[in-house]
Amino acid sequence: MIRVLYDIVRAASAAQPEKKAVFFKRDARTFGEVDAAARRVAGTLVRLGVRKGDRVCVYLDKGFEEAISFWAIALAGGVFVPIRAGLTTAQAAHFVEDSGA
Repeated sequence: MIRVLYDIVRAASAAQPEKKAVFFKRDARTFGEVDAAARRVAGTLVRLGVRKGDRVCVYLDKGFEEAISFWAIALAGGVFVPIRAGLTTAQAAHFVEDSGA
C-alpha cells in the first residue's frame, strides 16, 4: 500500500492523539493537535482553490505554524515551498516565480 506523508500523522493521531509530535524550543504539540490544526488549514486551502500538485509558498519563521502548514498543504494535495524568513522581497519573489506557485 502506498502511503503519503500525511498518512503518518493521521495514523499516529488516531492511535496516540496525546503523544508529542512536534517540538519547538521548550514547547510541544501532540499528534491530535497537529492533525486537527492541519485539517482546518487544509480545508481553507481547498476552499481557496488549492488542488493536487499545486505549489504553495510559505513565508514563516520556524515554529509550530510552519510545521502545521507543511502537513496541511500535504493533506490538501499541494506541494510545500518554504520561503525562508529574512529574504528580500526580490528573493522571495524569485522563489514564488521559480516554483510555479
